[in-house]
Amino acid sequence: MLYLISGEYPVEMDDNLYQIIRIQGLFLLLILSALFSVLEVSFLTVSKSKLKSLYDIGYQRAKIYLDYKDKPEELIQSILVGNNLVNIIAAVLSTVVFSKLLSDGGATVAAITASLGIIIFGEIIPKTFGSYRGEKVLFILSWFTSFVLFIFKPLSRLLGGFSMFFLRVFGFKKEDYPASISLEEVKAVMEMGEEHGSIEEEETKMIHGVFSLGQTYAYEVMVPRVDMVALEVNTDYAEALNTFVESGHTRLPIYEDTIDNIIGVVHSNDVLRNLVLKNEIKSIREIIREPYIIPETKRVDELLKELKELKLAMAIVVDEYGGIAGLVTIEDIVEEIVGDIKDEFDKEEPEIVPTGENQFIVQGKILLNDLEEQLGINFRVIMKSEDEEEEWQEEFNTLAGFIYAKLGRFPKVGEVLGNDILKIEVLEVKGRRIYKVKIYLSN
Repeated sequence: MLYLISGEYPVEMDDNLYQIIRIQGLFLLLILSALFSVLEVSFLTVSKSKLKSLYDIGYQRAKIYLDYKDKPEELIQSILVGNNLVNIIAAVLSTVVFSKLLSDGGATVAAITASLGIIIFGEIIPKTFGSYRGEKVLFILSWFTSFVLFIFKPLSRLLGGFSMFFLRVFGFKKEDYPASISLEEVKAVMEMGEEHGSIEEEETKMIHGVFSLGQTYAYEVMVPRVDMVALEVNTDYAEALNTFVESGHTRLPIYEDTIDNIIGVVHSNDVLRNLVLKNEIKSIREIIREPYIIPETKRVDELLKELKELKLAMAIVVDEYGGIAGLVTIEDIVEEIVGDIKDEFDKEEPEIVPTGENQFIVQGKILLNDLEEQLGINFRVIMKSEDEEEEWQEEFNTLAGFIYAKLGRFPKVGEVLGNDILKIEVLEVKGRRIYKVKIYLSN
């Protein structure tokens, strides 16, 4: 190659023949540049998980790339050293070729031609191809990868050491920039997968549900106190079994005197077993299990881990004052990931039922954000009166909580609140719970 560049030939040969050899060498260098470029992009495009799955099913050539996914700079530096070296030699050789062909302006033509050739055929085309056919490229070029590492890895390590030395002089530390994937990047990949059809919409929702567990608290997924089915500790077996049958639950909390004094949990199997065996024990006090008590601010991902470790299916939730706020089951947590789970005992009742033009019957327990999204309105803005503070001190999540906050008291059946744009009529209450309301929207 040095002879081709310098023009000093080891043997007597026609200059035209050497010119042909130079041109052939130039094409060879351009091909090498393209190989370096397509290998670089393909390696960066194909994920470690994809390479791992291919290796697990028998593609042994994936191993060479897997070894460098945890330290990609070693392979990338080797590729860049080789690519830059090839491009420099190609630029010099093209100058020699065009200087021989064109005595005047040969250097200028060489610079333009070499630049365009390297950019188009050595960069754009191979890198575009590699971004679309990364897996195939990696397996076809596994031999070339081994060659690149054998030839250029020692040099790349030397140059990389010099580079890191100068970077440290300017305050850069490699450990300050860990090579990790952020949650936002994972979500972006999922959305791209859904757009391209490789990930189903339901799968995306489930994955988002898993991610949201770390930002979800027990009070957001619990069965609220007013909806809890519980047994008094002195309840006999027959009555307890009847409650299990009517509620459809397999576990129920047990209280003594008041619901705020939960002393245990009983399983339907224990009740049924004692009934079948006709034990002399008259009440369920003797078969209750110790309750697992958690604060309402417990993160759901932590709770799920604890329930699995303790082999429990239910936790009792208490508020900041120690009163019972509700209960959480593993099913409630799983529903955050997969959506509502219905069985043959669940009576499915829609939370919003249209009854006419701009009229809806709505359950009080519906989340206010969900209701606002479905109806396309903002209750906080529409229902805000002039004498209220600029910003709501929001201590509610549901429509019922919003009504409580607006009235400052428990409403009566038939009571209406609102204005010309939005009216809310209380249709049904159960105990101290707003069960159903009717919403009227103006045109």
